[in-house]
Formats: sequence, structure tokens, C-alpha cells
Amino acid sequence: MIPDIDADPVAALIVVLVLLVLRLALHSDAFCTLRSNSDVPGDWISKHRVIMGIVLRATDGDGFRMMHIPPLDHWWPQGGVCDPRAALTIRLAGVDAPEALRARAPAWISDPLDQSACFGHGAQPMAAESKAFLHQTLQGRIVRVQLLRRDQYGRLVSDNHAACKRVFWRNVPLEMLRRGLAMVYRAGGAEYGGRLQAFEQAEQQAR
Repeated sequence: MIPDIDADPVAALIVVLVLLVLRLALHSDAFCTLRSNSDVPGDWISKHRVIMGIVLRATDGDGFRMMHIPPLDHWWPQGGVCDPRAALTIRLAGVDAPEALRARAPAWISDPLDQSACFGHGAQPMAAESKAFLHQTLQGRIVRVQLLRRDQYGRLVSDNHAACKRVFWRNVPLEMLRRGLAMVYRAGGAEYGGRLQAFEQAEQQAR
């Protein structure tokens, strides 16, 4: 007997969930795990695709590495252990955090000229605080990442939201601006995910 979905809300919910799962299953990328930035298709970035992941660590005050979770993948990292070579490198869109002192260049930079520009200088004020906040806010948490573009180092510049206890999705760049831990990024090619006005207002209020 076919359930009457008009009279039975539970049956209606089941039908909706089944249709949703079938729709996801028809897309091959529903099971596709992105293991590096080079795995991300160009059209995902041009279409500003949203992906999910679990943050492994903050790389600095405005970047982190995450393990991608496909929509239909039920595998979760145990104790946050994951091969760092199988992770995506993310750059927060629209903000610029103070630079920390680097003993060596980041792993994602291969050009010697870029390497020399990234380390060997003293840490900027609030650099440690910015990275600590990003680490405490993101490590081990689920993040929703909207892809915007690739930067000159191959990182994925993205609008990022982290799952948290009080508010389900928390805009990370905006929160950093409100706390005075970052500035609005105004260099060429900057991406804001449609939040430039909110970013500038948060930066002004933090001064």
C-alpha cells in the first residue's frame, strides 16, 4: 500500500529524503574526495561551489588545511589524524591577518622567489593572536567552504563558515575582523563573497 503523503507528514519527509539521496547519488562527485588543491575542478571555482570539510590545523592567521568530506561519504577522521598530503589548503577570502615569523616557507609554495618573500622577517603585531584564534575556532570542526578563486600560490580563496555551539554557522573572516585580528584585504584580485560592506563595517568598529 502506497502511503498518503498528504495525510502523513512522516511519510512525506521520508519521500523527500529518498529523492534527495537519489539526486546526490546521480552526481559522480557525491562520492569524490578531493585530496589536494589540484583535484578541485576549475568549474567548481568558477561556479563558486560549496564544499565541506574538517579542519586539520591553522597554517597562519588567515589560512588553514582541511580534509574534504564528499556529500555521501560517511568516513570521519579518528582523533583528527589524517595524512597532511591529502588535504586542501584554504585561504580566508577578504581578510589579511598579521604575518608570523617563518623559519621556512609554507609547504604549498614551490617557487624560490615566493619562498624568499614569505619568511626571514620579524613577526607582525597580533600575528600569534590571530593564528591562535583561528586554531581554536576551526581545528577539528566542520567547515562550509565556498570556493571563489585560486591565489598565486595555488591556495583556494574561499568564504568560510565554521560549525559552532551557539550559532550553527559562524562566518570566520567576519569574526576575525570584529575582534581586530585581521584587516580587510584590498590588494588586486581580492574576493569578498559579497560581504565587502559587512567586512568594512566590522573593521571600522574594531578600531
